[in-house]
Amino acid sequence: MRLTLALLCLLAASPAYAEQGDRMRGAALADQGRNGVPACRSCHGDKGIGDGSGAFPRLTGQLGFYLYKQLKDFAAGTRPSPVMSPIAAALSDREMQDVAAYYSSVQGPFFPLPILDAKLAQRGGMISAAGIPERNVPACIACHGPAASGMQPSFPYLAGQYAPYLEYQLDQFRLNRRQNSPLNVMNDIAARMTEDDMRAVSEYLAAVRPPDLSRIGASSTGPASPYTGAPLATYQGTR
Repeated sequence: MRLTLALLCLLAASPAYAEQGDRMRGAALADQGRNGVPACRSCHGDKGIGDGSGAFPRLTGQLGFYLYKQLKDFAAGTRPSPVMSPIAAALSDREMQDVAAYYSSVQGPFFPLPILDAKLAQRGGMISAAGIPERNVPACIACHGPAASGMQPSFPYLAGQYAPYLEYQLDQFRLNRRQNSPLNVMNDIAARMTEDDMRAVSEYLAAVRPPDLSRIGASSTGPASPYTGAPLATYQGTR
């Protein structure tokens, strides 16, 4: 696992080879769509802030290369989706780059923090920061960066993403239905996690807020500091 993580860090540090897309063209496609391709906002909302139910993830300010790669993977079938696969297959490579460039450059509000079980979220915070050593599960921040704010070019931010979406994706990796993780590392990690582990870390990460995007470049969520951690002391009740 240590060797795998080291290789992944090298991948993260390597340059993105996809040509930079045109944000204006991407904005038009995201907002209006085109013949045969629906507007991205029809599912992902204004500026890609997503759906609080978790059915449609937050795209706002996500790493540009990561978004581009997901579209390629949807089209190729390594990340199958009855909704996204046909849409991605209808896009040209240039359009994928344009949409990725647009969403990586925009900012948008977060939904209010959910009411969580404090103990569950605290356990999730421990998994995010330290992993589960007895089961060889590494810390989320080892690849996704401090505060899970993302690491260029391939590791997306998880901070502020919706808990149901994160939990569902972990389950897809666990079941090997999703095969587009670098070196399949997420499949191996998720296979060592219980459903409670997945729920806990998803709930925690949903409550973390990434860095202030107003001072950050177009294709990155930027440095991990400053950021707003999950205010565990304010959580009440259970879900």
